Amino acid sequence: MRAFDDNALELADKSFREFLQAHPNSPRVPQAILYRARAALRQRDTKAAINLLTTNAPRAGQLEDQYRYWLAETHREATNYTAAASTFASLLRDFPNSSRAIEASYGEAVARFKLQDWPKVIELLTATNAPFAKESQARPSHGRRPLFTVCYL
Repeated sequence: MRAFDDNALELADKSFREFLQAHPNSPRVPQAILYRARAALRQRDTKAAINLLTTNAPRAGQLEDQYRYWLAETHREATNYTAAASTFASLLRDFPNSSRAIEASYGEAVARFKLQDWPKVIELLTATNAPFAKESQARPSHGRRPLFTVCYL
């Protein structure tokens, strides 16, 4: 994890791969897979990240919402905005209390923006029951600037 945090991504991937081979039954396997996928994404290898996240989704356990979030981010990075929007939406539907809910709501809005789905963008950012609007109401000021201006499209 230190290699990942230090942005030594090839070393991080190698270390996580070796860990997975040496400890296939460890309770940390889902976390190691997630970090491998995130390292691939940081290296712009979206195919590898998507493969890791989709083939290992059944093993995600308590990290299922994190897998879904990073899969959506990977689709967005790969400019597959339809898949990104759909995956962010499924995260919000299936895991409404996820720690990634606001990021997923914003991510879906960005993907819908790229798809020029203006009514959905407006709905996602303004509907009073949407995570983004709830958060902006709960924290009208994020630091010195309102949350809405910090999270612009």
